Amino acid sequence: MAYYLGIDLGGTNIAVGVVDEHYQIIGRGKNKTRVPCSSEEMCEQLAVTAFAALEDAGVTIDDIPWVGIGTPGTVNRDLGVVEFSNNLYFNNFELRRMLQERMKKRLSLKTMRMRLHMVNTRLVL
Repeated sequence: MAYYLGIDLGGTNIAVGVVDEHYQIIGRGKNKTRVPCSSEEMCEQLAVTAFAALEDAGVTIDDIPWVGIGTPGTVNRDLGVVEFSNNLYFNNFELRRMLQERMKKRLSLKTMRMRLHMVNTRLVL
C-alpha cells in the first residue's frame, strides 16, 4: 500500500493529512502556526505536526516516498525557497533544504495553487 503526506502551511494553522493510494485520508495533524519565529522553529513546528499525522495514520516516515507542502508567498520551486511571505515573516526561507534535513525525506514545495488543490481533495483539515 502506498501512502502520501501533505502539509498545508498557513498563517493561522498547520494542517497535515496522510492519504492512502486511493486518496482516502487515514491520518491528520493540526497545530496553530506560531509566528514570528526562526526558520529552525518553523521547521520544528512543521515536523511535529507531520509526525503526529503519521502516528494518527499508523504509518512511519519510511512508509511515504516524499513530503508535499503548500505555503503562501512567493516560492522559488527550483531552489526550494520561500522568497517572501508577509503573514509568515519569511524572507528567503530555505524551506525545502531545512525540512528535508529535519524529516529525512524528500520535500516537494508548492505554492497557493497546490494549496487550493489540497483543499479540493480534502487534504486540508
